[in-house]
Amino acid sequence: MARIIFFIFAVMCCITTGSKASQSLPEEKSTLTGAYLYELPGSSQMKDMQKVLPSEIEFRKDTEGLLTVTKLTSPDEIRTAVDAFLQIRIGDRTDIFVTDQYDVISFFFPDNTTVSFQLNGRSLEWRNQGKTELYDLENAELFWEEVSIR
Repeated sequence: MARIIFFIFAVMCCITTGSKASQSLPEEKSTLTGAYLYELPGSSQMKDMQKVLPSEIEFRKDTEGLLTVTKLTSPDEIRTAVDAFLQIRIGDRTDIFVTDQYDVISFFFPDNTTVSFQLNGRSLEWRNQGKTELYDLENAELFWEEVSIR
């Protein structure tokens, strides 16, 4: 009987110690916050986008099942949109999840490479170790204007 009581006491001490330790862990700061959006995929095409423009930029806006596609193919439109896109930074993580608006920005490059970004509303939707994380985007308004999204 004494062994059982001691075992229960030892287990309770471990549970209490474990819960205190987990409460004192600092909140992890995301490594994405503060980075420029174009740096995220780590592709050379995105990093060299000022030198070698994409041949097309496509913005697919799906709001409540209504799909709108905006394509930029003119070099002047693409240059203006790229300049605006290069200013977008990844902000803080957010828990605001929109269930009826899923958007995709795709850059099509002359070497047949495509780089796409998934958005949830106006937030970046990023998959990290099997979990979806959402991040606010900063300095994005000029880009939205260029692709006629307001």
